[in-house]
Amino acid sequence: MDLTRHRGGKLSARQRASRERQGWYLHTAVFLVVQVVLWAVDANWLYWRLTEGGVPDEHSGWLTTAGRIWLIAWVIDTLVSWSYTLWPRGREA
Repeated sequence: MDLTRHRGGKLSARQRASRERQGWYLHTAVFLVVQVVLWAVDANWLYWRLTEGGVPDEHSGWLTTAGRIWLIAWVIDTLVSWSYTLWPRGREA
């Protein structure tokens, strides 16, 4: 039984925003751990981009590409998740 739902099965705007932030916190924690691991194996695209201006050929590979794609997904998730807090939609509780 989900106690966070109101009548009609819909979350209030506050509850939805809270749930989105919780998911974002988890995604961010995992993202940061993996970025550290990628940095440790010299496959962190963001690190190379910030320090060298680009990824050297000897450090480009599928792990670097995967990290770059995940960075893009994390940015999109950040924008979507926090939009529910900044601009609530739906009914207020």
